Amino acid sequence: VAPFIPGEVQNAAFAIMQTENALVSVRGSTPNSLNAGASPGAAIAIGTRVMGIVSEQGGVGRTTLAEALAYEMGVRRAVRTLLFSFDKRACAPLHFKIRETPNAREFFVQPGRQGFDNSSQKVGETLRILLAPQDDAGYQEADRRSVRSMSPEAGGTTEDVSRSIRNLVATSYQQMVPVVLLDLPTGSGAWTYHALSACNTVLVVSRPTLDGLNTSAYLINVLTRMFGAEHQFQRESIFIVLN
Repeated sequence: VAPFIPGEVQNAAFAIMQTENALVSVRGSTPNSLNAGASPGAAIAIGTRVMGIVSEQGGVGRTTLAEALAYEMGVRRAVRTLLFSFDKRACAPLHFKIRETPNAREFFVQPGRQGFDNSSQKVGETLRILLAPQDDAGYQEADRRSVRSMSPEAGGTTEDVSRSIRNLVATSYQQMVPVVLLDLPTGSGAWTYHALSACNTVLVVSRPTLDGLNTSAYLINVLTRMFGAEHQFQRESIFIVLN
């Protein structure tokens, strides 16, 4: 365990999230088999780092770190960056001086690249932010639809799959953006775990206490053992910040 030095965390994150391969057609292999829902002929960036930033406790600085990384990469370093802010009452509108709309609701109405573009808001030239629906009804409906989409036994349809939280995040692989960050809410709902199932890297933010370490260990166990085989994370793709 080393002291928290913001510059070192930012440099490490920058190195982690570099695009590793050239652009290829969607017919190639993609992380977590995400090409299943892509448009024919669409292109993706295979090396894109889609990093879910999570915590099992509130007040540990998860959102602060996610937004600081997005600003560092997308504004200060001019690396094309996408930030998903999935709290129901997101801080991003206040911190980045953007509106509560448009948001993910536009994607759920029109799944696909056009709906995705309509959902995000631009901050400067190289940072885009995509909010979850900021109203209770829209937020909860997306959660319920996503739960159905993962379980045909529960009545899930192809429409549920296309309008799911997982597909929203998966569409980011088609955006040619090398850095994708997800600020995910505390808890075990679809806005957290279904979004994580479309990520290829996880950053766990925790307190340097026994309780913090225990909750982090539980979360890592979920990611490496309890997720379905096609969504499980390797330990080398999970990083921890003790804040």
